[in-house]
Amino acid sequence: MSVSRTLVVELVLVLGSAALLIAPADSRGDTIYACVAKSTGTARIVSATTICDSRKETSLNWNATGPQGPQGPPGSGPLRYADANSQLVGYHYAQGLTVRFIGGATGDPVSFPVNVGGVFANGLYYFYESTDCSGTGYALADPSNVVRTGFVLTNSATLRYAPRTGTVRDLRSQVALTPEGVSTGCFAFDGALTRAAGPFVEVVLPTFVPPVRLTQ
Repeated sequence: MSVSRTLVVELVLVLGSAALLIAPADSRGDTIYACVAKSTGTARIVSATTICDSRKETSLNWNATGPQGPQGPPGSGPLRYADANSQLVGYHYAQGLTVRFIGGATGDPVSFPVNVGGVFANGLYYFYESTDCSGTGYALADPSNVVRTGFVLTNSATLRYAPRTGTVRDLRSQVALTPEGVSTGCFAFDGALTRAAGPFVEVVLPTFVPPVRLTQ
């Protein structure tokens, strides 16, 4: 077997475990069965009773469940930010940035800045269909980011973040709010910005008691 074909087959074996995400384990156990093409190294997942074409394919199988690894040291869970009462603020995302799951563990992961005093305000933008920033203010839809960007104003417990989907609108102006919630004035676009937008999702955060610390 050539070096290139060897690498292909090895890659197939490494990637084979990923097939668990799209193919169920065989009902006879935790073994994955595959027929690997001799010419290309391409694998197809098959059942335990499938007979590969010996002229063109090689039969392979591997365990879906590997041996259990060693137990991690105590306190080796994810880093998190907690307040003085050990209340969870959110999980560590980056320096001074936390992620909190809105709506439970399967909800939206939303990031926002924190410091020792608690939630750190960061301002936000509103977009309008009018040219003078009148009417309803919208956020640009955020369909691609797994972790959503959250915005908090000073002395406010409301966390705002953009919806994942929205209605396509012709946006013609915007307002920027400082972290203190002060408008920097209306800015009108030269032409319409056609983008999907919708109202901010608003969630009231719990009251956090400083100091906030990073812990496990």
